Amino acid sequence: MMLLISYNLKMNLINLLILSTVSALVAQFAPHQPQEFLFVPVGGKAKISCVSNGTLLRISWYRRTWRVGENPELVLDWGEVNKGHKYHHREDNSSLEIYDVQEEDSGIYYCADLHMSLSLIFSKGTTLIAGDSFTANTSVHLMVPPSASLPNTSVQLACVASAVQHMVHITWNISGTCQKGRIIAMEEPGGTLTFLSYITIPRDTWYQGMSLSCQVKFNSSPTAVHRQATGLDAEDEGSHSTCFILALTVCLLLFLLLSTHLYWVWRRPVNARNAPWRREANPQDEILYSHLDPRSFPQRRQ
Repeated sequence: MMLLISYNLKMNLINLLILSTVSALVAQFAPHQPQEFLFVPVGGKAKISCVSNGTLLRISWYRRTWRVGENPELVLDWGEVNKGHKYHHREDNSSLEIYDVQEEDSGIYYCADLHMSLSLIFSKGTTLIAGDSFTANTSVHLMVPPSASLPNTSVQLACVASAVQHMVHITWNISGTCQKGRIIAMEEPGGTLTFLSYITIPRDTWYQGMSLSCQVKFNSSPTAVHRQATGLDAEDEGSHSTCFILALTVCLLLFLLLSTHLYWVWRRPVNARNAPWRREANPQDEILYSHLDPRSFPQRRQ
């Protein structure tokens, strides 16, 4: 029994070692696309590169549009060199060439290598933006949560580009460090798009007075739209906490005052609450009034 347990343990360790080695090799020789994004004018040619530390023999190309949850569509399968006059795969440098680029060609292009285990290994992709996404109604906003509603652990920030024609490129600069957020895209009733990029940072970092900005690029022009914000410092946090405590104290005092008033009002007798105030007295103590008609008196002659 002990020998069987020892044998099973050794086999599990060997399998774990083999799996770790294969995973390391796959990560080392996984395909990589050096171009994070690529702007191409309408009618031009796009060239998207795919590299690896090893030899890429069975490369296929996929494209995914802005729609959230959409599966990547196959552009060129491995072994294919051309697809009409639109796509061409160069085997000498493992690159995809797209001719006569149109706005509808915008999307994220992935190269995928067919591994020996018959599983596809995807790269992180290259974002292709054709033409100009900017419109007359385009706007960019950096959304920061109000200090009173900040959570205890993290702060979420959003950069929104609305009323754009197609894909845009959004990046974040957090205290000099470039970061990418998660993207959500929505189609508006007029046919334009809204892209929202959001990031999450620690609450303590936000209260160190850090500076951050989001940058939105719409076309191949070096000009981009920037939106900037500055985090709060510790004094601001303390002042907001003090204001919140003061406001809460005032509300409690008003509540106690109102409760006391209502208590004394409802403690009075029912007759005193429901009837007008009057003094009970004997009829003889009161002044009696009678209605007199002047016409009933005899008229005095002149």
